Amino acid sequence: QATAPQYPDESNHGGYFWDVTNTMDLAAVGDTATGVAGTVVTIAVGVRNVGPATVDYYQDGFLATTEYHVVLPPGVEVLAAPANCWSQVAGSERYLPSLAGAAGGTRYVCRDQSPGHERFFDAGASALSPFTLKITQVVPNATGSVSLWDPEVGEDSWTDANAANDDATVVINPEPLPITGPAAGTTAGVGAALLAVGLGLIAATRRRHRHPHGSRRQ
Repeated sequence: QATAPQYPDESNHGGYFWDVTNTMDLAAVGDTATGVAGTVVTIAVGVRNVGPATVDYYQDGFLATTEYHVVLPPGVEVLAAPANCWSQVAGSERYLPSLAGAAGGTRYVCRDQSPGHERFFDAGASALSPFTLKITQVVPNATGSVSLWDPEVGEDSWTDANAANDDATVVINPEPLPITGPAAGTTAGVGAALLAVGLGLIAATRRRHRHPHGSRRQ
């Protein structure tokens, strides 16, 4: 009796896919650094999977699970960039091999599969890329950006339900911010109370010095 042909084990399988509500939320991650001119600093920027969904890069055609765009602030020079980030030069291809990890750029597009280059980008995980910068000029509050969309063309790298966290800042030598809101009223009230106490102590001290031996009955 003839038997049906047998197929190799590696091809003897099936798969199923379902359309579900997208609950992925990726957030841009920025960083800050301080220093005088000539200081070398390292920043780590990238993306965090807020969740609750885990990203599976197999479903994106085996591409990276994260893509983000980095614009460096003024007054810095990139001494070293990670290999998964491509310097963006006007008129060149986006992923030109010679520009991967290239120093000296001002804009980069970064791609990463996930920490450890694994298949999944788990909820709660972060993928960060380190940049080594030299501060060439002190510019107070010099600000760059990390975006999950291309700032040049407005193209989304990812589409999720929350666009509010798709941008973050890179700040070199941040300036102290003024206190505003309810905290400002509390701070002002405490300051006024301390000032009143201080004035009272000064007045009492002056009275004691004016009559060092108390009043004298004649």
